[in-house]
Order: sequence, then C-alpha cells, then structure tokens
Amino acid sequence: MEQALDDIASGKGEYKAMIGQAYDQLQGELTAFLKATRKVCPKCGKPMVHRVKPGKGGYDFWGCSGWPDCKEKL
Repeated sequence: MEQALDDIASGKGEYKAMIGQAYDQLQGELTAFLKATRKVCPKCGKPMVHRVKPGKGGYDFWGCSGWPDCKEKL
C-alpha cells in the first residue's frame, strides 16, 4: 500500500483505483472479523447487534443489523 501511495504522489498511479482496492480489501477483512468474533444472524448471515433501552418499557435483545429487511432476533 505504501508503494501504491508513493506512485500516486509521483503521478504514476491512480488515486481512485488504489483507494477502491484498499476499501474492498478492508471490507472483506472486517466482514471476516465480525463473523469470527460476533453473533451472526441465522437467517441472513449479517452481524447481530445488541439493542438495549433501559427503564420502564425498555428492551434488551440481539437483533439483526440488516433490519428492517431482516427482523431476526435472538
């Protein structure tokens, strides 16, 4: 990545292509990390998020991060 940034600085590389490639790689790594370390929705495979609202009428549950398309709860 450092070499790619040096190429951009010297005019030999294209910024958008390099950043797009780095972004795609980071997204893949983040997805893999979340699947390995967090709860995953059994219905759609997206990460589950812990939703808490304390107090009277509150709630405490794990819900799919794909809401409202996926309404799975644990």
